[in-house]
Amino acid sequence: MTPTHLATVYTLLGRGLPYLLAQPAGAPGGGSHGGGSHGGGAGGLLAQPLFMLAMVAFIYFFMLRPMNKQKRDQEQLNRSLAKGDRVVTTSGIIGTITGLGDSEVTLEIAERVRVKFTRESITRKYVPAAEASATAAAAAKKS
Repeated sequence: MTPTHLATVYTLLGRGLPYLLAQPAGAPGGGSHGGGSHGGGAGGLLAQPLFMLAMVAFIYFFMLRPMNKQKRDQEQLNRSLAKGDRVVTTSGIIGTITGLGDSEVTLEIAERVRVKFTRESITRKYVPAAEASATAAAAAKKS
């Protein structure tokens, strides 16, 4: 996990932790309870750990799992890159791969215009809209 993702998790936990610690163990007594403190029972003892467990589950299912899936997908894309593939970069530049290195890719973005990018900056393979709709129509006909 990258440091920026950890910082996000720590920030979310840091914002929620003061609210958890500020909660009183039981509701203040008063009225017909004789002026003493209210015991809270088992519900009061279980509320905070259950809330913490729910917060950890939320962070895992809605932040960590999607990030790990995205990381796996990016690594699989990087392994599948080959010369001649048309790709899109994070900045939206469309180009054809003319050279591959361990950590960088050379793209031809116009005739005789080549630019080097890091492999991580390649977001996806490029499929023009006309080809994508033709492929989808062909798949629908087969069904």
